[in-house]
Amino acid sequence: MSFQWKVHLEIIGVPSRFVSTFSGTEQTRRRLTAKKADVAQALVDAAVAILRDVDYEALTIKAAAARAGVGRATAYTYFASKNHLVAEVYWHRVAGIEPPKTKSADPSTRAVTVLCELALLMASEPALARAVTIAMCSSDANAVLLRDKIGLRVHRLIAEALADTGDSVMIDLLEDVYFGVLIYSGNAGTYSEAELCRTIENAVLHLFGIPSAS
Repeated sequence: MSFQWKVHLEIIGVPSRFVSTFSGTEQTRRRLTAKKADVAQALVDAAVAILRDVDYEALTIKAAAARAGVGRATAYTYFASKNHLVAEVYWHRVAGIEPPKTKSADPSTRAVTVLCELALLMASEPALARAVTIAMCSSDANAVLLRDKIGLRVHRLIAEALADTGDSVMIDLLEDVYFGVLIYSGNAGTYSEAELCRTIENAVLHLFGIPSAS
């Protein structure tokens, strides 16, 4: 795979080809008090706001701290690096996606629904999409930990969409489509939301052997 976004699913008994090779010590996020959670959220929001104005290279923990109104030293107690911070931004968004609510009996329709939701998380924010791709491919210990959580969440969303098929090979292939979703999201300035979802739909229909309308 061109992305190093692989997941520690085997550790918890979830089958997947995407198993991280990271072997360093991963820092476990401590449970935050309400006040600390507010500070962490302020830093996440600040990073998103900054990436609306500048590219990934210009984002720093110092800049996020200043925008959030917290001290730089305090910010570093929450996020050890900008890759850690960007990964947290994306985790917040992916964690908010629920399994497909569509009542369609067609698993391909449910798969398209999930993948389109993922694509549209950053469809209007190309700088953020690029930053997420960089952070998720980094070897930063905290970003790796969040990458694994994100990968597990995506795996479960796709698996639930195909729950009645028991098709593990198709789940693997749809995870491959998900990697492509990141690339398309990073080109959101070129592709409209409708074009993103149409591209995903065509890919999914092709995998299921269903002729597409376009």
